[in-house]
Amino acid sequence: MSRGISVTALIDWKSQMHNCGADKLSDRIEQASRTLQRTVSAIGKALNKLDKTSRYKVTLRLYHGWSKGYEWTPNRSAVVSAIAQTDFSVISRFPNIVINPEISYGDLLLSGLSHRVSKSKNIHLPGTLRDRGGDSVGEKMVDTALASDLLSLAFSDPKDWSIVLAEDDDLVPPIFTAEAWKDRHGGKVYLLRKRSVAKSKVLLGGLILEGGWND
Repeated sequence: MSRGISVTALIDWKSQMHNCGADKLSDRIEQASRTLQRTVSAIGKALNKLDKTSRYKVTLRLYHGWSKGYEWTPNRSAVVSAIAQTDFSVISRFPNIVINPEISYGDLLLSGLSHRVSKSKNIHLPGTLRDRGGDSVGEKMVDTALASDLLSLAFSDPKDWSIVLAEDDDLVPPIFTAEAWKDRHGGKVYLLRKRSVAKSKVLLGGLILEGGWND
């Protein structure tokens, strides 16, 4: 095998819950466990389609509406429980792919200053889930947190790989920018998503990875 490749996967958790059908489950820990396992599987399949002779060390960062004000959401608590119950030595079914058991969350930014951190929760971004009126809630600062971290990684670790797991075209501009920064150092940036890419004037050739969420 060739040298090991360090990969950071920046994961839009809500879209991955939908991709693997976990959002239809009633038990939140089961939702989180299925999303984690099938997302890891999708990443593994995509990486081995690129090059199955390489060794990969994959670190996961999860982006979602993790707190409402200064209180953790039920989804955050469920993910923490699911991670605690996961055996990361066997979660990857591919022997050349190792998943780092130290999973991090996007509400603590990679490059935010320490004096911006909320001491009670150790995060930069409290309130990433907010009321919209009535019974409706919505995410805030989630996509921009992912974009910020993607650019931070491109600057700090330009030789490594980054994979964005998201369905939102709004993340294409920071992906293009990160790709340009990494390109001169040999690093790579990829976009892994489930939905097919419609023909457009945006040139995504070489950026899109194919994975699978259903097995």
